[in-house]
Amino acid sequence: MNKHIIKIGGSMLMTGLLLWAVFSEQGIGDFLEIISNVNRPLLAVYLCLSVTALVLRALRYRVLLRDMTKSSQPLSLKQAIIVAAIRNALVDFLPARIGEASYIYVVSRYGVAVTAALSSFGFCFILDIVILLIIIGLAIPFGFGTSDTWDMSHFIAGAGIGLSGVLTLVILVLFGDKLLAFAASASQRWAKTAKIFSAWSAELKGVRESGSAFSLVLLTLGLRLAKYISLYVVLLAVVMQWGVGSADLPALPVTVAFIAAEAGASLPVSGLMSFGAYEGAWTAVFGLVCRGACEAIPAASVALAVHLITQVAGYSVGLLAALCFLSKEFKEKSTKAST
Repeated sequence: MNKHIIKIGGSMLMTGLLLWAVFSEQGIGDFLEIISNVNRPLLAVYLCLSVTALVLRALRYRVLLRDMTKSSQPLSLKQAIIVAAIRNALVDFLPARIGEASYIYVVSRYGVAVTAALSSFGFCFILDIVILLIIIGLAIPFGFGTSDTWDMSHFIAGAGIGLSGVLTLVILVLFGDKLLAFAASASQRWAKTAKIFSAWSAELKGVRESGSAFSLVLLTLGLRLAKYISLYVVLLAVVMQWGVGSADLPALPVTVAFIAAEAGASLPVSGLMSFGAYEGAWTAVFGLVCRGACEAIPAASVALAVHLITQVAGYSVGLLAALCFLSKEFKEKSTKAST
């Protein structure tokens, strides 16, 4: 109980500090004016890219679960989109990304075995981390370096991070099932644990033998690109009112700012609905990549505006998906009750 109180109190403090930072540099009226002056056409582009990322995530779920369960169609596209939308909303709503667990629950309610739900969740998580490492690896030498500051250390750091991502990917695809099989044989004295490792090994073997690993990597890359391009676009939509354009916002470093913000929102104490740590991390990194006209931007206010827009969009789609999912659940329960 005390831990929950501390977390809630810490989250409230985080959010309070954010609101203090925003409204100390801008009044409430000024902040509402920032929201009202958002570029509408770019906002429409952001929404299209967000939907694209959602569909790509859903397609990744379908391909992965198809190969792991050796079923021709474990999820329909509609079901996969519902799973992805609920997961996206709850990841942002709950602290420390515990909303990720909603994927396992919703997928299992659609008839997928729990072991396949768990292993596909882990596989997707590792794929996401790998792609993020590669993006960060590219950003360090090519995004943060300039003609005045670039040196070999940028290249070495970027190459090290990027190659670690590639190496992790190779190990996962080529040897993941074998490593899990070894873990299963090494834990024979614990029958339940060995059984789980053995099931995961068989599921990863199905992915490797199906030859779909490359497709999964491309889908992951595609959804990550769509996601971060959409965030870049919504940032442009907000800051254009200060005369700032794409030339003032280097894409790769800004992407790292968003990655840092997501990492901040993943902390156990990150603010109410992640409002707090997200903006703090984004503002800190954005200050490093800000160039020229960007220096006149109220960074905390912009971070809150961007986060607020994306959260409203994500929660709206997630709520619609949750209603679709719950309507199915209620229909099934009513059918069972009548029989």
